[in-house]
Amino acid sequence: MKTGLMAAVGWLVLCPAVCNSAELAEWQAKALEQIKLKHGVVSARWRSVEKNDFWVSMDADTYHADGFKRFVCDILREAGAPPGTTTSVSVFDPPSYSNSGWPMGTAECD
Repeated sequence: MKTGLMAAVGWLVLCPAVCNSAELAEWQAKALEQIKLKHGVVSARWRSVEKNDFWVSMDADTYHADGFKRFVCDILREAGAPPGTTTSVSVFDPPSYSNSGWPMGTAECD
Protein backbone atom coordinates (compact mmCIF):
# COMPACT_ATOMS: atom_id res chain seq x y z
CA MET A 1 0.00 0.00 0.00
CA LYS A 2 2.86 2.36 0.80
CA THR A 3 4.25 1.83 -2.73
CA GLY A 4 0.87 2.63 -4.28
CA LEU A 5 0.53 5.74 -2.15
CA MET A 6 3.97 6.96 -3.16
CA ALA A 7 3.22 6.27 -6.84
CA ALA A 8 -0.03 8.25 -6.69
CA VAL A 9 1.54 11.20 -4.90
CA GLY A 10 4.53 11.11 -7.27
CA TRP A 11 2.25 11.17 -10.29
CA LEU A 12 0.24 14.11 -8.94
CA VAL A 13 3.47 16.01 -8.30
CA LEU A 14 5.35 15.16 -11.50
CA CYS A 15 2.55 15.23 -14.06
CA PRO A 16 1.97 19.01 -14.18
CA ALA A 17 5.12 19.51 -16.24
CA VAL A 18 3.98 16.89 -18.71
CA CYS A 19 0.19 17.29 -18.63
CA ASN A 20 -0.09 21.09 -18.85
CA SER A 21 1.13 22.42 -22.13
CA ALA A 22 -0.59 25.82 -21.97
CA GLU A 23 0.04 28.78 -19.70
CA LEU A 24 -2.35 29.32 -16.83
CA ALA A 25 -4.72 32.26 -17.03
CA GLU A 26 -4.42 34.68 -14.13
CA TRP A 27 -7.59 33.33 -12.45
CA GLN A 28 -6.37 29.74 -12.85
CA ALA A 29 -3.02 30.52 -11.23
CA LYS A 30 -4.70 32.45 -8.40
CA ALA A 31 -7.17 29.62 -7.69
CA LEU A 32 -4.42 27.01 -7.77
CA GLU A 33 -2.34 28.98 -5.29
CA GLN A 34 -5.29 29.47 -2.91
CA ILE A 35 -6.35 25.81 -3.01
CA LYS A 36 -2.81 24.56 -2.40
CA LEU A 37 -2.70 26.64 0.81
CA LYS A 38 -5.82 24.97 2.23
CA HIS A 39 -5.12 22.69 5.20
CA GLY A 40 -5.46 19.03 4.18
CA VAL A 41 -4.61 19.51 0.50
CA VAL A 42 -1.88 17.07 -0.53
CA SER A 43 -1.56 18.29 -4.12
CA ALA A 44 -3.52 20.34 -6.63
CA ARG A 45 -3.03 20.87 -10.34
CA TRP A 46 -4.70 21.71 -13.59
CA ARG A 47 -4.94 18.39 -15.45
CA SER A 48 -5.86 20.28 -18.59
CA VAL A 49 -5.63 24.05 -18.73
CA GLU A 50 -7.38 24.19 -22.11
CA LYS A 51 -10.35 22.11 -20.92
CA ASN A 52 -10.50 23.64 -17.40
CA ASP A 53 -10.00 20.24 -15.79
CA PHE A 54 -8.79 20.57 -12.19
CA TRP A 55 -7.56 17.77 -9.90
CA VAL A 56 -7.00 18.05 -6.18
CA SER A 57 -5.69 15.40 -3.81
CA MET A 58 -6.71 15.79 -0.20
CA ASP A 59 -6.44 14.04 3.12
CA ALA A 60 -9.74 12.15 3.31
CA ASP A 61 -9.86 12.57 7.08
CA THR A 62 -9.84 16.37 6.84
CA TYR A 63 -12.93 17.15 4.71
CA HIS A 64 -15.89 15.44 3.13
CA ALA A 65 -15.35 15.21 -0.64
CA ASP A 66 -18.77 16.74 -1.49
CA GLY A 67 -18.20 19.81 0.64
CA PHE A 68 -14.63 20.17 -0.52
CA LYS A 69 -15.49 20.09 -4.23
CA ARG A 70 -18.08 22.86 -3.63
CA PHE A 71 -15.36 24.81 -1.81
CA VAL A 72 -13.07 24.39 -4.86
CA CYS A 73 -15.85 25.68 -7.15
CA ASP A 74 -16.28 28.74 -4.90
CA ILE A 75 -12.53 29.44 -5.00
CA LEU A 76 -12.53 29.20 -8.81
CA ARG A 77 -15.34 31.77 -9.05
CA GLU A 78 -13.73 34.07 -6.47
CA ALA A 79 -10.41 33.85 -8.33
CA GLY A 80 -12.10 35.35 -11.38
CA ALA A 81 -13.23 32.49 -13.61
CA PRO A 82 -14.95 34.20 -16.56
CA PRO A 83 -18.76 33.97 -16.58
CA GLY A 84 -19.90 30.90 -18.49
CA THR A 85 -16.67 29.01 -17.80
CA THR A 86 -17.25 25.40 -16.81
CA THR A 87 -14.53 23.68 -14.83
CA SER A 88 -14.44 19.96 -14.07
CA VAL A 89 -13.16 19.26 -10.56
CA SER A 90 -12.02 15.82 -9.40
CA VAL A 91 -11.21 15.24 -5.73
CA PHE A 92 -8.93 12.35 -4.81
CA ASP A 93 -7.30 10.98 -1.70
CA PRO A 94 -3.96 9.21 -2.27
CA PRO A 95 -4.89 5.78 -0.80
CA SER A 96 -8.14 5.36 -2.75
CA TYR A 97 -6.55 6.69 -5.94
CA SER A 98 -3.70 4.20 -5.68
CA ASN A 99 -6.20 1.36 -5.10
CA SER A 100 -8.85 2.18 -7.71
CA GLY A 101 -7.91 5.30 -9.66
CA TRP A 102 -11.41 6.68 -9.06
CA PRO A 103 -12.02 10.10 -7.54
CA MET A 104 -13.84 10.49 -4.22
CA GLY A 105 -15.97 13.15 -5.84
CA THR A 106 -16.40 15.17 -9.02
CA ALA A 107 -18.15 18.43 -9.80
CA GLU A 108 -18.86 20.68 -12.74
CA CYS A 109 -18.42 24.29 -11.66
CA ASP A 110 -20.25 26.97 -13.64
